[in-house]
Amino acid sequence: MTGAPEQGRLIPAALRPTDYAEQALLGGALLRPTQLRNLRWITPQDFSNPARAWLWNTLHRMPADQVSPMAVTTAARSADAGTQRLLSPHHLAGFVDACPNPSSAPLYGGMVLESSLHRLVDSIGSELCTRAAHGSPDEVGDLVADAVRGGRELPGMAVRWATVPETVRSLLDTTSDRSPDPAPALVRSRTDPPAEHATIASLLVWPQQMEEIGRWLHAADFSDPVNASVYRAIERLADRRAPVDPLTVTWEAQRAGGVVPDSALLEELGRSAAPGQAEYAGAAVLGAAALDRLDHAGTHVAQLAADASLSVPTLLASASSAIAPLEATHQRLQQIDTPAHTLTEAAATTPATRTEMEIDL
Repeated sequence: MTGAPEQGRLIPAALRPTDYAEQALLGGALLRPTQLRNLRWITPQDFSNPARAWLWNTLHRMPADQVSPMAVTTAARSADAGTQRLLSPHHLAGFVDACPNPSSAPLYGGMVLESSLHRLVDSIGSELCTRAAHGSPDEVGDLVADAVRGGRELPGMAVRWATVPETVRSLLDTTSDRSPDPAPALVRSRTDPPAEHATIASLLVWPQQMEEIGRWLHAADFSDPVNASVYRAIERLADRRAPVDPLTVTWEAQRAGGVVPDSALLEELGRSAAPGQAEYAGAAVLGAAALDRLDHAGTHVAQLAADASLSVPTLLASASSAIAPLEATHQRLQQIDTPAHTLTEAAATTPATRTEMEIDL
């Protein structure tokens, strides 16, 4: 007997593992319906196919002694046409054929739930990517907050997995011969060069702004390595209350091991600086970086979910680790709107008010 999925009586080897497990579970329930009462930890939503979900729900509503392919066919008359077609006697016989051993139905059920949890994790990753693709830096705070909340669904999935009988979990919670794939490289596809330049320009002339901005803007938020190196140099100088000018920044960038900027570029940026602009422009820099990190986390989570070699505990732990960095990004985005203190107008706009180390020779 041969055939495509859901068409005719199937050779189990012709099925995807998820389809095979779902059909084997349903076949086991049809062959031995008395065990349905011990399989309530599997829900209709755990099936990848709506017709199979309908059948699972219907089987649980029938008295065990009345379960039969004929009874299911009769009950299916109230379902939609698609469900009726997929639950014809011909297809029900295929489910029975797909069950290797009715007494192993709980194990098949664990496989069904494992596949379901992989799909749920994939939906979280896909949602992160979708939000990143359609989001803007102006709304990134809400987007990252939603992503963090989505990541908190993972512990609930672990609780759900704990409802599986221990004997079943012990058979399925095995380790793969290989480790989960590492996270893909972070690709900075969303960049805002004008915002990066404006941030650096303003800090070159008014470095005291770093006291506020440095709490939530990091060098890694800059997409251009030169800009990141300059920002890190200004940050290091400001921490020591050292003078900030094109030469000291160039020297500090060299000392920090970063990309050494062109001093002429720094001079030009300093001439274009606008007072108080670093905070607004810096927020745009962080917003663009946050969208890229959101997309990166979603891509990694989806990549993990697609790896069928991962057991549920490994999948959930790895997915949690992929989303965890967004928590820190979320906290930094919140700090933009909660300044540590209010700068006086003079301190924010007058270069002469900078507090620097006095170099008295």
